[in-house]
Amino acid sequence: MSDDILVTDLYEKIIYVNKALEKSTGYSRNELLGNNPAFLNNINDITEKIGEEIFECVSQGEKWSGEMRQRTRSGNEILAEFDIFPVLDENKTIAWASIKRDITERKRMEETLRQSEKKYRQLFNNTNDAIFVHEIGESGLPGRYIEVNTGACRLLGYTRDEFLNMSPQDVALKGTGEEDKTILNKILRKSHITFERLLLSKDGSHIPVEISPHLFMLDDKQLVLSIVRDISERKQIEELLQIKSAAMEASIDGMAILNSNEEYIYTNESHLKIYGYDNEDKLIGKTWKVLYNEDEIKRIKQEVFPVLLEVGKWKGGTIGRKRDGSTFYQEVSLSLLNDGGMVCVVRDTTHRI
Repeated sequence: MSDDILVTDLYEKIIYVNKALEKSTGYSRNELLGNNPAFLNNINDITEKIGEEIFECVSQGEKWSGEMRQRTRSGNEILAEFDIFPVLDENKTIAWASIKRDITERKRMEETLRQSEKKYRQLFNNTNDAIFVHEIGESGLPGRYIEVNTGACRLLGYTRDEFLNMSPQDVALKGTGEEDKTILNKILRKSHITFERLLLSKDGSHIPVEISPHLFMLDDKQLVLSIVRDISERKQIEELLQIKSAAMEASIDGMAILNSNEEYIYTNESHLKIYGYDNEDKLIGKTWKVLYNEDEIKRIKQEVFPVLLEVGKWKGGTIGRKRDGSTFYQEVSLSLLNDGGMVCVVRDTTHRI
């Protein structure tokens, strides 16, 4: 099952959601885009402390990880695990991204494990996540594995018997010994943390994973149960988002995204400069009409939008209006989005006249 992915602009307005999030929440993209994501959360879980933690992490360019409850459109309550982090372009935050996974079933599983040894084995092996249980070695490093589930075998390609003669160091990249000691110390202090790393599979491939280790006691012995999830797809999406964002910001053409209410929710630097603006605050939340005179607005409505609505795109010349009121000739390309919004690409063609 894919993680839910949500991206907001710097004004906390949703500008992107993936299909998995639509499916899990019951809301369509059209209902989600342009809204503050807070409406999805169970307000009882959003304490002032959590809000401060999230703000402190992302404002410093760091990732916040934690759990919050959400309600779906149908009213069902789920417990979700979040990673919230800034999307950076040349060390500048250009958006916020949130990766969410439903851990309701996992939490239910953990509770069931504590209550029933018989049910433990079935749930342990049927979960989609890889699960590893290991001892704590006397050297301060993770000790040998004492149990793994079928998801762990599937993830790294080893059999259960092979794993029981191994330790986490055997599937870690070289040079991670000191890091492992630091991580284990954090687990001993906090009982539970979340971190990312590359694991080495049996065939030699490197697999990016997110690891959530939990400290627990069994027969008066401290053990660590780690839930490991393959995040290869997430990493690819994060990289793609960064590439797309960088490409849009670097473009000499003005690029903007408008929601279904014809309001700007994103503009790149070139778009601002073309119209004589130095801050996107002056355009975000405004409609495209602020950039055109009345006669041109009327012409666009009568000649451009009917074509855009019929074929999904339009390209041609219009007369734009700068912030200082001066007008200029421009070439405009419009593409209709599935949610009723549109992407606008603008190029100043005054020099061609």
